[in-house]
Amino acid sequence: MFRNWTNCTILLTAASLLIIAPSPQAGAEEPSFKITMDPIIFEGNYLDQDTDSSRSQEYRDLSDGFRLTQLNLRGLSSDLKRELRFQVLNGGKDDAFYGLTYDVGGAWRLELSYDNIPHRFGNNGLTLWTLKTPGSWEIQDPVQQALQGAIADQAAINRGGINFAFLNGLIQPFLSVANEVDVALQRRRTKARLELGSAAAGDWALEYRHEARNGLRAYGTSFGFNNVTELPEPISYDTTDAILSGTWKWDSGIATVGYRYSKFENEISTLVWDNPWRATDASDGAAYLAPSGSSIGGSSRGFVDLAPDSDASAFFANGRFDLTENSWLQAAVTYGKQKQDDPLLPFTLNTAINTSVGAPFDASDPANQVIGSADRKSTTSRLALDYGLRLDGGWQVGARYSYLDYEDDSERLEFPGYVRYHAVWEDIGRITVPYNWTKETISANVDKDLGDFGTVGLQIRRDTADREFRETEETTEDIIALSWDAHLGPTMLRAKYETGSRDIKGEYLTEAQEATFEEPEGINNQPGLRKFSQAARDIDRWKLSLNFPFADVWGLDVFLQGANYDYTESEFGLTSDEIIRYGFELSRSAGDFGTFFLLAERADRDVSQAGRQSGGSLSTDPRADWFIDLNEINDVYGIGWAREAKNWQADLRAQQVKSDGTADIFSPPGGTPDLGVGFDNYEDYERFSVEGTYDYDITKNVALGVRVLYEDYTIDSFIRQNLRNYLPGALLLFANDGDYEVLSLGVRMSFRL
Repeated sequence: MFRNWTNCTILLTAASLLIIAPSPQAGAEEPSFKITMDPIIFEGNYLDQDTDSSRSQEYRDLSDGFRLTQLNLRGLSSDLKRELRFQVLNGGKDDAFYGLTYDVGGAWRLELSYDNIPHRFGNNGLTLWTLKTPGSWEIQDPVQQALQGAIADQAAINRGGINFAFLNGLIQPFLSVANEVDVALQRRRTKARLELGSAAAGDWALEYRHEARNGLRAYGTSFGFNNVTELPEPISYDTTDAILSGTWKWDSGIATVGYRYSKFENEISTLVWDNPWRATDASDGAAYLAPSGSSIGGSSRGFVDLAPDSDASAFFANGRFDLTENSWLQAAVTYGKQKQDDPLLPFTLNTAINTSVGAPFDASDPANQVIGSADRKSTTSRLALDYGLRLDGGWQVGARYSYLDYEDDSERLEFPGYVRYHAVWEDIGRITVPYNWTKETISANVDKDLGDFGTVGLQIRRDTADREFRETEETTEDIIALSWDAHLGPTMLRAKYETGSRDIKGEYLTEAQEATFEEPEGINNQPGLRKFSQAARDIDRWKLSLNFPFADVWGLDVFLQGANYDYTESEFGLTSDEIIRYGFELSRSAGDFGTFFLLAERADRDVSQAGRQSGGSLSTDPRADWFIDLNEINDVYGIGWAREAKNWQADLRAQQVKSDGTADIFSPPGGTPDLGVGFDNYEDYERFSVEGTYDYDITKNVALGVRVLYEDYTIDSFIRQNLRNYLPGALLLFANDGDYEVLSLGVRMSFRL
């Protein structure tokens, strides 16, 4: 909170200095400067919540205490050449925003902003680990030793007894005294932009952006099939961007050139954590199944390389040029480079993986890596052209072309093998793969102005994608679109329909799965399986919207839109995806009654998928097929009313958001899994909220008021069903982001200056 108020003070000070700054026209009579301000609203907040769910404040701050709810200041000089704007929203809170703009017409313009964005993922999770140093989660040695010893004792008696019931009995006493952790992070965005010569022929702009993220988020890790561990990933990284651009204008066009630089810095580049079931390192051929009757081995520690420091730069240029009185050309080009050179970690931290267990060297020694640092780099090129021509008789034609190319310029690295789940050396050579790709779009359109009947249009578009080391080398998607925009009396209508298909040039290469292997390992993906982003498909999309004003102050907006994707050649994978959305909004914008709105919206989506249960080897038995149809209906309802009377102001609104999903599963009898069991709680949730404010003018300049927010949220999801901290093979945080009922009250004081 102190940091937020400090930034607010800095911005206010800067605003004051700018206001009193002399005019750049030395010696001229100083024009007067008039300050206007919306009501300044201070608020004291009280929060009552029935659970510890983080969901109620996932992206906002309703906590107890004071906040500067609103400050909007505007200053304008008498000659209209200088303008100041300053804004504060929720000052002093974790979701505060501060913004300042100062414009000296014809000379320069300055924008400053500071934005706080909370992300709260779950409260009161339980973890056996303690964050000893940034990026290192440790379990007390006696805990690891006790659990390893108990498992070893059971293995000596009967390995078959190392099952969930046994492990659950071991872990529960430690979970009962585990550490509580709130999984959340805070984003802080700073932006500064300076424009010079905004009213002259040439403009220059310098923009600086910085975002810092700090906190925790859930991270899934694993020591093997029976030892999944969910950890809070410590987050502490910064993203900094700087953009310099110049713009030139003339009678027949405008052009901009610039340079962009971006730098990402991660203070915690590696995450290390203790294995709860082992205090010492061990390895055997089945250690990735530990702890179980198959093995009690494995590493005492795991690790993962997090996002590396990186930087990117790009040159860009764009412009619009009038070729003739009736034709124009728009063009944009970008050339960028990205690189990172993070030090490579060792193959493992498991000191038991060495020549004694079949590895070619000590895999825990970073000196045995094939290279010291990653040295990864890539290039991105982009070109966009847009040509338009107006013809007689209300005709207009156009053509567009876009090109986007990604090129991985890194050296290909060969690895003699890898360590599976920190437990076992796999003598399988792997090689890095440069997944290069190019996307092109070319389109042509013709439009006809029909006068009172609006404008109709026809567009033909082809999207082409070329890929390397993927299942398809080239796909093409051809689309035909029809549109109609019209003003039918007071009613505005917009309609569009698109239809087309995507096709694969050549064969779908299932063997692309082996691109990262030095020697073929054998295909275990189904030949009929298709990745939806590359699969052949038929496409239909449509949208219709109507805006109908009536009775001077009323308006009605209605919309209907949908899409249908049919994956015609996909035996397995995504086979169809259909969605339809429709809704309306009725609004009243003036009059003694005040403003009013009523809205309703529904989105109905059906998704079908197919698969074949194959286990560890490729199955050709159709009895092992399974099919799933997912349906999800999302509803939004809202109503609101606001009025400003002579000595009071009121604002009241309510919203109902609901999601209802089902999953129908079918599997032929006699196969595996033999019987498909569906479920009707596919991410079902419901949120009802009512919020209102009322302010009463005590004097001309002071008002007292109240704010009330009531919200009720429930969720019934198969993802959360029967969750707890320890499940077979998984140790989870189980942080609370579920049901809540919340009442937030505020006492407000407003000042008019």
